[in-house]
Amino acid sequence: MKLTEIESVKKTIELWEWAAETGKRKWDWPEWVWNGGQYAEVANDCFLCKYVKDQHADCWACPYCKKYGHCMSKNSPYRRWVHAKTIRTKKKYATEILEQLKEIVKDLEGKE
Repeated sequence: MKLTEIESVKKTIELWEWAAETGKRKWDWPEWVWNGGQYAEVANDCFLCKYVKDQHADCWACPYCKKYGHCMSKNSPYRRWVHAKTIRTKKKYATEILEQLKEIVKDLEGKE
């Protein structure tokens, strides 16, 4: 499955909507094939990483990275989500990530 830039963001939104609702980790998403879903393994359980890899590019080609900087930068919501200890905190940071992704979609749709 090869994704366009906007498709990669929209698929990532699906994943983070679930994470924001449940507070669970990305690899627990029911849509991954190992959980009985439809999507095969992608780099870092992330459709944005898959998009970048398919482009034979590095992180700076990622739609998230272009707008907000590297996802693992010191104070990024993703890094805080990775290190969160409680479901409540995971939900909080997942929601922040989700809102950022929605902004990226708006930007990309504005270019069409």
